[in-house]
Amino acid sequence: MPIQDESSVGDARESAALNKVEACLRGASVMPLSDVRFLESHDCFEGASTQRAQILTWFADRTYRRPPLDLLSIGSGGGNLDLSVVQSLRETHGTRRYTGVDPNPVECDRCRDLMKGVGPGFEAMVLAASFDDAELPSAAHDLVYAVQTLYYLGDVPAALARAVELLRPQGELVVFQAPRGKLNRLSALSWELLLHRSIDFSEDLLPLLKPYDSDVSRIEAWLDVTPCLGEGSDVGAIELRDFILQVDSSRLDAMCVVAIDEYLTAIGRRDEQGRWWVPHPVDAHVVRRVAA
Repeated sequence: MPIQDESSVGDARESAALNKVEACLRGASVMPLSDVRFLESHDCFEGASTQRAQILTWFADRTYRRPPLDLLSIGSGGGNLDLSVVQSLRETHGTRRYTGVDPNPVECDRCRDLMKGVGPGFEAMVLAASFDDAELPSAAHDLVYAVQTLYYLGDVPAALARAVELLRPQGELVVFQAPRGKLNRLSALSWELLLHRSIDFSEDLLPLLKPYDSDVSRIEAWLDVTPCLGEGSDVGAIELRDFILQVDSSRLDAMCVVAIDEYLTAIGRRDEQGRWWVPHPVDAHVVRRVAA
């Protein structure tokens, strides 16, 4: 996917476009996504991103200190990514048990349905609950992972400490968390308006993980936002904006939508086929529980 350089795009243009979005959002009545709309927009977003494939490759290339036989997914969502992770690790390591935790009951229903097809000798349980409220056995999991989940948790240090406690000795916690990059400046704005607090991005986790045996690596990925920058109305464009901003973008006025798309253009790059891509990296934080 060769990306053409756009020499006219620079920090000044990006800053001006972001300021315009912020002014529009602060003057709008932003609404959170419903459970159903979250699932639909998430599916569209993930389908437009190269990140999922990169994360799967990352899992497949890992050498685990402890075979990942028992998995726990914090923020399992609709299960599409988790199913691929389970199938890959089951083939290479004989993974036998999966537990998913997510507060969205609509997504949990689909995740349960997907896990039914894994095969004989495999157990799956999906809990429709917040991670704080979920009843989970301590020291009973070989691999705990959270893919783009910690933004939604109120007490991140407590969540990290609990996740480590759920690991067996030499087990691993993997937290995939995006940096506060160009794309995520949009969600940071809307989250601040909705929740009245800042959000922890990847760089915010670094000081929290200092007490642990941990390391971090960057996974580069891209998001195809061509539907947002095309002509006319496009359902895909609405769903992409929904998840990029984490709000119901159909309730925003035309001026605000134009401002959002102008910002995506400013941070985007066009490939040889004329499609527009924006950077969508994620960092993989690996925390290892020391042997007892």
